[in-house]
Amino acid sequence: MIRFKNVHKTYRIGSKEIVALNNIDLEVPEGSIFGMIGASGAGKSSLLRCVNGLESPDSGQVIVGDKDINSLSTKELRQSRKEMGMIFQHFNLLNVRNVFDNIALPLELSKRSASDIKEKVSPLIELTGLKGKETSYPNQLSGGQKQRVAIARALANDPKVLLCDEATSALDPQTTEQILNLLKDINKKLGITILLITHEVDVIKSICNYVALLDKGCLVETNKVVDFFSAPQSKLGKDYVNSSFSFTLPHWLEGQVQESPSNDHPYPLLKISFSGNKVNSPVISKASREFGIDINILLSNVEYIGSSNIGAMIAQVSGDADKLKQCLDYFANENLSVDIIGYVA
Repeated sequence: MIRFKNVHKTYRIGSKEIVALNNIDLEVPEGSIFGMIGASGAGKSSLLRCVNGLESPDSGQVIVGDKDINSLSTKELRQSRKEMGMIFQHFNLLNVRNVFDNIALPLELSKRSASDIKEKVSPLIELTGLKGKETSYPNQLSGGQKQRVAIARALANDPKVLLCDEATSALDPQTTEQILNLLKDINKKLGITILLITHEVDVIKSICNYVALLDKGCLVETNKVVDFFSAPQSKLGKDYVNSSFSFTLPHWLEGQVQESPSNDHPYPLLKISFSGNKVNSPVISKASREFGIDINILLSNVEYIGSSNIGAMIAQVSGDADKLKQCLDYFANENLSVDIIGYVA
């Protein structure tokens, strides 16, 4: 388990003070894959670097397991870092060492014997899909293979925590999917807690159990991934979720949507989000029949995220005003998340 307790961090550039982390209070459950998302400058990297002591907060505590990272001596911190693996966006491999020797480096630094190193490295090569590449050098590898070497190296000391700093940002979509599947497999097989940072919402959807959304050093919201995508609690969260579903209004509706209702534009245009068994439940058709209103579904999308189905749709609703209100209340009682995008004729 990783716990951030009121973590505050500022940087000073000349006379200017920049708040990187603003009293972050956050818990990462043991054995989970926890994603932190936000734009550049949101504070993600600073928060990640506080976990292994590469950065020290101005105030607050960072607790990993039962250790307060900021209270450790230099020797204790060095030992604690052996329990944390880290992988980076640009791999950080040594070009003069082949695949086997790159993976073996942490073990050599720990003064392990040659036989111990071979016994440890060989299964990691198998686990990360690098069989046959043992004697290859980094300049002979693809980007995905380089990241596999970096992952194997990060696992060499049997860490309890794996820290991933934009680990797939330099990879193409197909390779990204392969690396994310590998991380998911490692989490399942080894039970390692994975804390990753990304600016890509699809990475969160693909691999994470939990998500924290950061913006300008502040924790905007945190939740289980399935709950975040079905019912985000903040405007920024809604923006991320909307971008992930890529809804674009039909061209014939563009320019016809008003922010407020009027005599000419009385009918709401809704975004309806649903999850779990609601994906397969005929809630929309029931509402149309019960309240005698027309519900025209313009766009819809269903995805499998985490352990649940998540869906969203854009629907044009028309009918008697009182019946429309009853319909919206019905959706709320059915635990559907409903946002009024605007009003149409």
